[in-house]
Amino acid sequence: MAKNYGINDRVYAAELDFDALFACRGDEPSYVPLPRFPAVLRDLAVVCSADITVGRLEQCIREGAGPLLRDIKFFDVYTGAPIPPGRKSVAFSLSFRSDDRSLSDGDIEPEMNAVLAALERDLGAKIR
Repeated sequence: MAKNYGINDRVYAAELDFDALFACRGDEPSYVPLPRFPAVLRDLAVVCSADITVGRLEQCIREGAGPLLRDIKFFDVYTGAPIPPGRKSVAFSLSFRSDDRSLSDGDIEPEMNAVLAALERDLGAKIR
């Protein structure tokens, strides 16, 4: 066919089934407006048993925190002196935000205390 039309390069053809493509496209994206109020960031480093996963620590933080916790980012793990053998230090950055007001330290303190209590109670993790 390419030779008949004087095309010297390779030619490819494809047939697309748009019904099948649209069936696989997923949910319509939804618009989420930018937040009006700033986030409050807190870093948290805890010492725990070396066999506890970062995922389990993150799950415990989410379960212990209240509705103001919006995001958790893991950023560090450390073993070695002065951390005792069989233990590790794991650090997270926590982001708190309210949809209706700016948060103060007084709003965040009970949330952080609840997170620390859950980590110690459920996983034996203590603040570094």
